[in-house]
Parts: sequence; C-alpha cells; structure tokens
Amino acid sequence: MIPDPQMIAALREQVARLERFRALISARCAHPPLISTRGWAGPAAEAQTRASVELRGRLRAAEEAVVVALEATRGELARAGG
Repeated sequence: MIPDPQMIAALREQVARLERFRALISARCAHPPLISTRGWAGPAAEAQTRASVELRGRLRAAEEAVVVALEATRGELARAGG
C-alpha cells in the first residue's frame, strides 16, 4: 500500500483534535460544574444533586467515546503508513 500524504495529514489532525477534546472532557469529569446546595434543601436541592450526578456520568461516557475514537483513528493512521 502506498501511503497517501493527504490521508496521513488528515488523520494526524484528527488525532490532535481528539486529544484536545479528551483533555477538555477529562478536566470536566474530574471537576464538573456544581452548584452548592448548602443552606437549602427540598426538591430543588435534590434535583440539583441528581443533575450533577447525571452530568458526571454523561461526561464519563463522552470521555470513553472519545478514547475509542482516538484509538480507532490511531489505528487507521498506522495502517495508512503514518
């Protein structure tokens, strides 16, 4: 197989973009935005807590998806000769 320089360049750019996106999501997973429920209680505080937990779960799922895409893109890059 003859390496296609344009394909290799595009795959390298995609790897770089995915790595930046993964770093952003990883940071959000580690420190998701929170609203303190200190000083208030009841249904609104409970809803906020549930929303925070759900957000963290969704961020983790997004991070896992980016990792899979990054691995697949790196595999394509290796097969393309890059």
